Amino acid sequence: MGIDWQTLSITLLVIGGLLWVAYRVYKSKTIDHDFSCVITGERFGEIQIELDGRIAKAEYDVGMGVDFVINVSNVAWVDGISPGAEERLEIIDQLKRWASSRGSSIEFVDDA
Repeated sequence: MGIDWQTLSITLLVIGGLLWVAYRVYKSKTIDHDFSCVITGERFGEIQIELDGRIAKAEYDVGMGVDFVINVSNVAWVDGISPGAEERLEIIDQLKRWASSRGSSIEFVDDA
């Protein structure tokens, strides 16, 4: 009885692919937790992220070749208070750090 090398190699490739996907999901969830970030939605949705003890939100869309496309005017605090220009830049910087850490691409569109 011999080893079917083709079946073995396909099985190992499938297992390797599944392990890679599981690792990516685990890594993303860990980084989301570290940044106190919650993502809701799929193609369209909202990202909530903590910054200095407050929760900021940003509505996103999925772009061509970009994981998250965010209009700058959609960056706000969850409590409804509109952030000032400096606060908005801090929120955007925090979102950029979060996206970079998890390996996601993010683009901000100045729609003002």
